[in-house]
Amino acid sequence: GAFKAVSYRKGAEIRLARNPAYFKQGLPYLDEIVMRVIPDAGTQVLALENGEVDFLWGVPGPHQARLKADARFRTAQTSYHPGGSNCIMTVSFNLDRPALEDARVRRAVAHALDRDAFLKQILFGEGRVAAAPISSEMAWAHGRGLSLPGLDRAEAERLLDAAGWKKEQGATRVARGVAGVADGAPLAIDFLHFPAFAKYGELMRQQLGAVGIEVTQRPLEPSVFAPTVFKNRAFDTNVISYCNGPDPEIGVRRMYHSSQIGTAPFTNAAAYRNDKVDALFDQASRTVERAPRGALYRQIQEIVAQDLPYVWLVETPTTRAWAARCGGFRPWTGLFAEAAFCKRS
Repeated sequence: GAFKAVSYRKGAEIRLARNPAYFKQGLPYLDEIVMRVIPDAGTQVLALENGEVDFLWGVPGPHQARLKADARFRTAQTSYHPGGSNCIMTVSFNLDRPALEDARVRRAVAHALDRDAFLKQILFGEGRVAAAPISSEMAWAHGRGLSLPGLDRAEAERLLDAAGWKKEQGATRVARGVAGVADGAPLAIDFLHFPAFAKYGELMRQQLGAVGIEVTQRPLEPSVFAPTVFKNRAFDTNVISYCNGPDPEIGVRRMYHSSQIGTAPFTNAAAYRNDKVDALFDQASRTVERAPRGALYRQIQEIVAQDLPYVWLVETPTTRAWAARCGGFRPWTGLFAEAAFCKRS
């Protein structure tokens, strides 16, 4: 690689040094990279403005206009994140739960959610409402023109009534003749999320509450979230930033293929099973030409859009910012790969 590890201080920094044995002569340009740990996003922006750091992975929406107007900095939007690329914030249903195995309930949830509100209130308009299970950044495989449930709270109410969840005296619906659920039990679900995704939980609670679904937020650190969801399956719903990666075989198959149901983190959280979907993924993995592969992935998306094991909320690009004296960042090969440079002050 272009750099080698030098030191690590937990909660403080990681240091990398130029690898003199790198196989490309004269590269990389940077002598050293220091990755500083600054948990608060606002403090990160101040560190850039004060010259304490040269590069930010992501700039929160409220700070972007200020940095874009400042000649000392450069900004760019990208769909590549440190943890993956082409990411979609996605609600997972636990299909082993009696209330949620009914597709009418899942569809009601989808109709009750105002995804534009997620985009505007959480992402400050940076990104786009998800239009398909595969990111629009992967245009050749993206399910263009797919019919996903849009905001329609009247339809959500109708579906819940039809599924046996009735509005009676209280604000929360109760079960009347729902298979596997005690009569009179409330339609109450939990919603697991990383602490950083708390605003998603707040909107879920507000918007589903409007149609009679009680939501309890459960913020969990990543080290607890992963085994709770994938090993213990102790959840009703959650939100995960599922990154599609550069190819559906890498980042999409893991969400839907039944072979991906298990304890490995960030695989098939819903425990979704559909033999036709499995067969289409297997066929796509054996197909070389892009056009027929894309057609197979679009078939998959049509099926899962009907089954709704997940609700796809918003695509989440991010805005990078860096000192104007630096450049050469290539997010598709690693931001600090061989071409990155900073002119000496």
